Amino acid sequence: MKRFVIVAGTRPEIIKVAPIIRKLIDRKINFKFIYSGQHYDHRLSTQIISDLELPIPDFSLKLKSKTPASQVAEIMTNLADKLGNKDDIVLVQGDTNSVLATSLLAVKLKRKIVHIEAGLRSFDWRMPEEHNRRMVDHISDFLFAPTRNSYQNLIDENVSGKIYISGNTVMDAIKEHLPFSKKKSTILKHTPQSISFLHNEIKFVLPQAGSYQKNNAILAIETCKACFPQISISEIQSSLKKWIWPGRMQMMAENIFYDVAHNASAIEKLSKDLYSIYNKKPIGLLILKNDKLTKKLLTFLSNEFEELIISTIDSKDILQKDEILHNNQLKQFRFIDNITEALSEMKSVHYNGPKVIFGSHYIAKELYKFFDFSFDNGTI
Repeated sequence: MKRFVIVAGTRPEIIKVAPIIRKLIDRKINFKFIYSGQHYDHRLSTQIISDLELPIPDFSLKLKSKTPASQVAEIMTNLADKLGNKDDIVLVQGDTNSVLATSLLAVKLKRKIVHIEAGLRSFDWRMPEEHNRRMVDHISDFLFAPTRNSYQNLIDENVSGKIYISGNTVMDAIKEHLPFSKKKSTILKHTPQSISFLHNEIKFVLPQAGSYQKNNAILAIETCKACFPQISISEIQSSLKKWIWPGRMQMMAENIFYDVAHNASAIEKLSKDLYSIYNKKPIGLLILKNDKLTKKLLTFLSNEFEELIISTIDSKDILQKDEILHNNQLKQFRFIDNITEALSEMKSVHYNGPKVIFGSHYIAKELYKFFDFSFDNGTI
């Protein structure tokens, strides 16, 4: 009897395959759930499976390997007798090492492969994810593209499998997981006191204080009114109350984060949050505002980061090359002048822990361009 064998290895994969697993359960379709262990930390694996009330995996690995090549080899070796019968269909999602390893093994075992989120492209061969997704797309039998652009990428590359435009399962995940958030999340209990403000003689309320958040809210209000003329003020207000302002930290790639933290207290909170998730000090790339260099900050950077790189951009508000190189307090850290080279270095460093780029929102444009961070490629 045919069944699906679903293999996931990271927290994002678990979240995105969750709607598929629930649909299979609802329709009483036989499946096997395997966790490859690429994210081996409890909070990134078994905890999220439990939080989303998914079935316990039929089989789980705990990877010992650190490098991409050895991870792929270890997954293939350990899953060789776990991918079911020859009639079973292997389902993978995304572009991780787990996805590549499972797909290579499946094709060697003559199993049919379903690739969810197929056709995404950064067209940047420096990205390990780009290697993975391209190879998996070309050996998959059924490819589910989230957008028309990703569908066209697959057509242009003349892949051999059948292609479908399916949308992105992350949208299903958001809708399905809202009740879980309301039931289990405590973030709303810890937000600072709300503030109110007047805009065009209308009172608005934000659930979190901060003058710059008021400016962000005004921008959001005007954008809504311009793009959706039919929307009412009460609807805008209702939506503003649901937002956590700000949603700052963003995952740019696997284990690589961006945060605009730029003073000692914010950077300390950022570092502790990452340590609480990974149980390892982060590697940092800092673009430092020239009015934030304090003794307290320097001490903290020295103690709380596994490694720190400092870079710069052309801005009067950011520490420049000469200022950095002639500051004795900064000589303990590595300096890379070109921001693109610094980002490449951060991305290429093999580290089984968090990496974070921080210090200023001024680098957002360079950062988003480097990571191809856009709605269209499904990263957000």
